[in-house]
Amino acid sequence: MRIHSAHIYGFGKWQNQHFDFDGQKLVLIAGPNEAGKTTLRAFILYLLFGLTPQKRSIYLPKHGGQLGGTLTISVNDGHIYTIERIHDRNSGEAICRDKQGQKMPKHWLTEQLNRIDFNLFERIFSFDALSLQHDRDISAEQLGEVLLSIGMIGSDRIYRAEKQLNQYLQDQFKPQGKKPHLNQLLEKLATKAKLLRQYEPAVSNYERNRQLKDQYQNELDEAQHVLNELTQQLRLLQEQKRIYPSIEAVHRLTDQLKKFPDPFVFPEQGQARFHELKEALRPLTSELELISQKESDVSKDLTDLLSQLMEANRREQLKQSLAGIDHYYKWLTQKKSLSDQIDHLAEKIADYFNQLKLGLSVEALLSLPLSYMTEEQWGFIHAENEHINEQLYPIKQQLGRVEQQEQTLQADLNEIEQTLIMETQLHELEHERELLQQKINDDDSLSQRYIQQNQLKQRQFLITIFILTFIGSATGVFLSWQALNLFFWLIPLVILLTSLGLLIYQKRQTVKLIKLVKQADLTTDQQKHDHLERKARIDQQIAQYQQQRETILLLKQELKQNQIEQLKLIERLDLLEQRQIHLIQLKEEQIERFPFLEHLPLQYWPKLYQQLSNLIEQIKQQNKLVKERDEVLKQLNRFEQKLINQFSDLIINKQASFTDKLQQWQSQLMEQESLLKQKGVLQERLNDYQQQKQAVLAKLKPYQEEMDMLLIRAEVDSEEAFLERASKYAQYQKLTEQREEARQQINLYLPPTLADAILAGEYLALADLKAKMTDYQEKIALQQRLISELQQKCADQSALLSQEEHSEQFIHVKHDYYKLRDQLNEQARNWLVYRMAFDHIQKTKTRFQTSYLPQILLKASELLSTLTRHRYQQVLFEPDTNQLCIQAKDGSQYQLKELSQGTRDQLLIAIRLAISVWYSEQNELPFLIDDGFVHFDHDRKLVMLDVIKHLTKKHQVFYLTKSVEDHAVIQDYKFIQL
Repeated sequence: MRIHSAHIYGFGKWQNQHFDFDGQKLVLIAGPNEAGKTTLRAFILYLLFGLTPQKRSIYLPKHGGQLGGTLTISVNDGHIYTIERIHDRNSGEAICRDKQGQKMPKHWLTEQLNRIDFNLFERIFSFDALSLQHDRDISAEQLGEVLLSIGMIGSDRIYRAEKQLNQYLQDQFKPQGKKPHLNQLLEKLATKAKLLRQYEPAVSNYERNRQLKDQYQNELDEAQHVLNELTQQLRLLQEQKRIYPSIEAVHRLTDQLKKFPDPFVFPEQGQARFHELKEALRPLTSELELISQKESDVSKDLTDLLSQLMEANRREQLKQSLAGIDHYYKWLTQKKSLSDQIDHLAEKIADYFNQLKLGLSVEALLSLPLSYMTEEQWGFIHAENEHINEQLYPIKQQLGRVEQQEQTLQADLNEIEQTLIMETQLHELEHERELLQQKINDDDSLSQRYIQQNQLKQRQFLITIFILTFIGSATGVFLSWQALNLFFWLIPLVILLTSLGLLIYQKRQTVKLIKLVKQADLTTDQQKHDHLERKARIDQQIAQYQQQRETILLLKQELKQNQIEQLKLIERLDLLEQRQIHLIQLKEEQIERFPFLEHLPLQYWPKLYQQLSNLIEQIKQQNKLVKERDEVLKQLNRFEQKLINQFSDLIINKQASFTDKLQQWQSQLMEQESLLKQKGVLQERLNDYQQQKQAVLAKLKPYQEEMDMLLIRAEVDSEEAFLERASKYAQYQKLTEQREEARQQINLYLPPTLADAILAGEYLALADLKAKMTDYQEKIALQQRLISELQQKCADQSALLSQEEHSEQFIHVKHDYYKLRDQLNEQARNWLVYRMAFDHIQKTKTRFQTSYLPQILLKASELLSTLTRHRYQQVLFEPDTNQLCIQAKDGSQYQLKELSQGTRDQLLIAIRLAISVWYSEQNELPFLIDDGFVHFDHDRKLVMLDVIKHLTKKHQVFYLTKSVEDHAVIQDYKFIQL
């Protein structure tokens, strides 16, 4: 399959877009990110395989319109087809048409894709860098399933069928299971069989009676069969009796027909046909006599006319000679026209020479070395002179303005540099600013540090007082409790009061300290204000310095640009002066070749060339016309001399002019042509009569031949014998029809074998037939009595069986047992069928893995070795884990997770290409590669592109990429830039 073009009605970012791939084997589509490459790839997949409604919603056009489009493809038969798919038409299914617009069958596209579905196509023929990363581990079983899907039906239905069969088998039966359906049926059947054995004595008696009933029934069926045969034989005898007159008629008519010849040969409806032929011959004979008389009269007139005609050669010679008379008059007219043109050109040439006044003769003018290069040189000299004069003055003015601008910039630069402070002063200011900033920071933190230190000491004092108070109070309480003395209770109270006094004292000292710190801060704030003002002045000086430095740099840059512009203007001015010198040299060269240009201004040079060219052309044209006139005169003389020499004997007046002689010859030729026309008319009439005569003879011939054929078929040689044989044939035909009618009666009412025997003469006489019918009627009566007796026995045995079936429970148990047994047999057969199908799929998978998988691995190894510059030699499966791995040149083996992303991509691509090579024996589908080589280095990408070039021998490849830098190795491809 090859894709020729794509037309997108609407799909994602694409709307009303057409892509023409020209049927190329390799299509290279390049564009930056978000250019629409992946969307174009998704569109091709959608047209070939379709998408679910949920996936289609992703690609709905953003600005409205239909989602869908068309693909133009060619398949193996070489014809062109169109695939159209629109998401809200035909249930989203594709509509395929041939080149004439005829709609293809519903499954045509699926057959062209070899029944490959979307998922399988993406596993082989469509990939990008992201999809390659999803293939983390590949086992031999998974790869075998892919090959099976391709080889069998082109999709993953085999895989799904295998899973479904396995699940069904597990649900139906397990050797040690209890929940599967067949296991449950076996358990129920065993229970019913155990219950049924309890009724075994009654069952044995019941079976004996049932067998006896079956015996009576068989005898009854056999007796009924005998009765049916006897009844059938009696019916045949009755039919023979009823049609016995027809049987006798057949044999009687057969004896009468033996008197006629066998076979009796005579044409069908021969007598009537013979009379019709005789009646048709009479008018044709009369017409033939009349035509013969007319033919004789026309032949006599034609002989008289031939005596007056010239010889054909002489007449044809005169006609051919006079055929050139038009040329003769044309030459006369041409001669006069050429003479007028020559005179007119002579006057114009003389006027041109008078206007130019260059002092040149005709010969000197024709010898001038004028050419198309001369016109270009004269035009170039004039245009170059104008161009140089137009550019010189503006460049000089612009150069003056640039020099004036340079002086202004240099003055501004000098002025700013004079006011700029020195580098040493700048460093001193920066150092002073740092010192001021440090002092400001120190003033802010001094009082804070002092207050923080005081607060720390206060907290430490409070903690100490709290600890001592707690210890003293606890000691006093303990001593009071031990000694039972109130004096010891005063100790905690004294300690508590002392601690309270110390706390009050410490609080007052802290307040005094804060007041002292605030007074010190007032003095520090004044100093800080002075430092800040000084620092602001320093910052202003430094900012002004930096601004001046930036202005100086800007002015220097402008001066540099000014100098560059001056150099460019000077170079342009020098170039114009050099061109002016070269122009003077060219002008002198032209004056040396054409001296008449010396006193002629440059602006007239191009126009002078045209005038000289026109004058030379007119002189050449005049010379040409003179030659043409001389040639016409020669042709006139040759024509006149030729006619006079050939037809002088036909001239009546020898002294007449040549034109009068021409008129005489023309009159004679017209007279001969008139006679020739009369001859043609007579000859045509003669031929017409001859044709009419032949036509009448042709009409007579079939009638006569048919009459002769009738005589031959009747085997007679005269009309009288024919009529006599016709009378006998009519009698023979009547007897034959009567016999055939009797035979049809026999065949209609009797079986074929019996009818054939009767027609052959094997039939009974009427009396024997009646006696045989009486015998069969007696046998039928006896057989009916036997059947009545057997029917009574069967009825008695059935009543006995009904009595023996005494237990309703026994009936139900027996019914359930046989029902379960039949159900088990039926489901066991179904299970066996499914098991055989499952085993067949397993064998097929094994055959695909053992038969085709080694070929795939061998081809993948070759491709991987080529891609990795022979670093990795073989693709194989580990015996223990059955997972895919590769073997390096030194024999080391690596799993997929141990490889770099680039090498992993190269391995997976090699496997896809190997599968495609194997699959191409069945179908050649296109590849869709969307930046699949982003993890390749430069060298391996070039090798991969060379592999793609070989891949296009069997497959069409769409390669979508961000750039085309490394694709020089590819040739003969269709390039599309998005």
